[in-house]
Amino acid sequence: MMKKLVVLFIAVATLFAFSACEPYAVTVDEVNDVGIQNYNLSGKTLVRETYGYIEKTVTTVMSVTTGGTTKTTTSRETVKIPCSVKTDTITFAADGTYTSTEAVTYHLAGADGDYRATTVQSTPSPGTIVTTMTSYSEYNYNGNYVTARDEFVTGRAGKTISTSSSAGTWERITRQDSYGDSITWEYYVTVTSSSSSSTPIIPTNSKDAAEIEGTTNTDKVTWTTSNNTTNTVNAPSDEPSSLGDVYRVRKDANGNDVVYIGGVYIDGDYIGGNYTVQPQQ
Repeated sequence: MMKKLVVLFIAVATLFAFSACEPYAVTVDEVNDVGIQNYNLSGKTLVRETYGYIEKTVTTVMSVTTGGTTKTTTSRETVKIPCSVKTDTITFAADGTYTSTEAVTYHLAGADGDYRATTVQSTPSPGTIVTTMTSYSEYNYNGNYVTARDEFVTGRAGKTISTSSSAGTWERITRQDSYGDSITWEYYVTVTSSSSSSTPIIPTNSKDAAEIEGTTNTDKVTWTTSNNTTNTVNAPSDEPSSLGDVYRVRKDANGNDVVYIGGVYIDGDYIGGNYTVQPQQ
């Protein structure tokens, strides 16, 4: 019996000594707590759509005169009408390669339309005058002001004006700053090929828009595709670029993950922001 206890003690002591010198290396995929900001991109396709829009502003001024006294109230309503969309798609293949594409297209919902400024006045009751002023401004997909619109616009709907693509490799590394910290994942991409293409659209001005209430403006702009396409091939890079923070933001209405990728530029193109993870086929 004593011999068995001695053997057991030696075995336990040996195991303790081994554990102290060679701690068990747990891989990231084996643990549940891998840091609140971690998200596994392997095998995922991410899509982000950013919209340019026409901002329609309707200002209503109501003047009511009673007993020689006039009271004026003003209200304003603003509506955003999508007119262009930039679609970014990134695929992180399980074999460590990645591809990304970007396309800028004029959105069918509001690329074309009657965007003439109007002023309409009415008298709904004695002593009451209502003046309704409508104006339009266009902003691009970065939210930057483009121009004030005051014409009938046609010919833009559905036209793609620029595309770009890149391909390369991606890798994920792990970091743990101290024993008490969660393990952090960091993603890097290396671009091995990159190209872009742009085809401008050309405006033609005329004065044949149909007359509408509230304006005598008959300006019309008809957009057509240019024959001048610019193709660019960029030099490959051997320098990895960090994707910054990568983490799940929420689930969308369809149950798909919405994932944030930190601010990073690939060949001058900013790809940071929220992406929707596409259902796997």
